[in-house]
Amino acid sequence: MSSSGYSATSNRQKKLQLQQVLKRDADPYQNQTPFRALERKFKRRVPPPDFSEIIDFQNLDKSPEEYRSRINRVELSEKLYGPLFGSGSEESSARNFGYTVEGFTGFIFISNPFSGRAQRNFIRESLREFTKPPYISNLDTHYVIPSCGAWNLFEQVSKGQLNEASEEYFVPLKLDPTKVKEGKQDAKLIDTSSATAGYQYNGLNEKGETIRNTHLEVLPPHELVKRLRWITFGYQYHWPTKAYIWNEAVCVPPALAELTRAVVGAIDGVKFEGESSWVHNYSKGDYKPEGGVFNFYQPRDSLMGHIDQSEPNLTAPLISYSFGCNGVFLMGGADRNTPPIPVLLRSGDIMAMCGPCRKAFHGVPRIIEDTLPEYLTSLASDLDPDEVQDWPVFASYLTTTRINANVRQVMPI
Repeated sequence: MSSSGYSATSNRQKKLQLQQVLKRDADPYQNQTPFRALERKFKRRVPPPDFSEIIDFQNLDKSPEEYRSRINRVELSEKLYGPLFGSGSEESSARNFGYTVEGFTGFIFISNPFSGRAQRNFIRESLREFTKPPYISNLDTHYVIPSCGAWNLFEQVSKGQLNEASEEYFVPLKLDPTKVKEGKQDAKLIDTSSATAGYQYNGLNEKGETIRNTHLEVLPPHELVKRLRWITFGYQYHWPTKAYIWNEAVCVPPALAELTRAVVGAIDGVKFEGESSWVHNYSKGDYKPEGGVFNFYQPRDSLMGHIDQSEPNLTAPLISYSFGCNGVFLMGGADRNTPPIPVLLRSGDIMAMCGPCRKAFHGVPRIIEDTLPEYLTSLASDLDPDEVQDWPVFASYLTTTRINANVRQVMPI
């Protein structure tokens, strides 16, 4: 108050200040759905979430009681063992059980049935074989991927076989179609409805400047690999329209197809107890692995809640595999108002989404840093002589990476 009794703050200013206080103190998420609330909780960095509040199927006795009381152990119809799992023919080494959770009919969890060596073989093949054309990744949107593949180029650099003086070292960008002039550039247009839509070759404009279809720069292999996020196989998927491209298909990896048929056979006949008893029946003889994706998550990546329902066949189970760092998975219901369950995904874990669960919301809000198991590091005690030489490159990449492979039958029987 001034000596004249006049306030330095007008009524309008006071009103604005009050509005700012109310806006600051209000809960901006008070109307959020239960699914969104849990997503935000596990995405939060400061303060970090309490990861002990998650279902850990390898340590059920340490999982929260509110979830533990709803978990049922179920016998598998066929035991999971053999070369793909890294075990012999002795049934004593097989994984013969999984888990269901009451209230989430169709969700089946199988805790890691793989040996460390089997996981390393799977990861090695995924990165070496499926980052090459004709397999399509997110990198194809902007970059001209070499025939040897992004990962193999990275390995050559890591082993000193390529350096910055090599012509192949930097991966070029695709052309900007808006800047291509007839007769001036070596450009080949691909159908825009295709998963590989774009221009295939890098070029120069009249001033000798590189033509690009993005703000990105040409990249060395180690930077390119860091940007790898997904690789599709089988029927190709057009992300903008969320539809399959029926005239485009890339071979489903044979080992992954065989592995998935084994899992489908194992979960055939699993019973779900609770309010409505339901039995999952889908024969592995009827199951055809026809499409899917490898996802490559880095620590700050997440997959927001969604439903996978683009396939004409929503009866066949969707099978998902995890390798590398741990992740948090949310299994929800038919809408975001159903409170989801948080599940810890460890390396080697398998999930199946069947029946009603195929139309349920789910997502991965968090990758947990510094959780790579010892058997995937360069210090693993069971490395073969050949692995001692080449595994450290993979181990270094995996310290910050979670690899997910999911497989679907796309077409009806």
